[in-house]
Amino acid sequence: MLFVAMPEKLSVSQAALGQLQQTFSANNPYSWWFITWALAPAILLFLAVSYYSDTHRRPGASKFLLGIGASVTLASTYLWPIIFIPAAAGVYYAFRSRNAA
Repeated sequence: MLFVAMPEKLSVSQAALGQLQQTFSANNPYSWWFITWALAPAILLFLAVSYYSDTHRRPGASKFLLGIGASVTLASTYLWPIIFIPAAAGVYYAFRSRNAA
């Protein structure tokens, strides 16, 4: 469960820290789910910076970035199926752009 009631006799920061510890603990059977959601912005930021910095023009780097983009697309499809078409289109056009210009 992501959101729970704040226990009595705890400050807001203590309750938030306790919930964060419980969310990412090994005892939580769904901790991998939250770890994936926590890492997604960092991975997408890495992809955006890599494509912006012309790193994607090298053949090995472009295939590596394609693999990362495809895995993020598949993971997001598993977590949120409606996102598949826009995510797949973004990966396709980003990979295709390595030959442009």
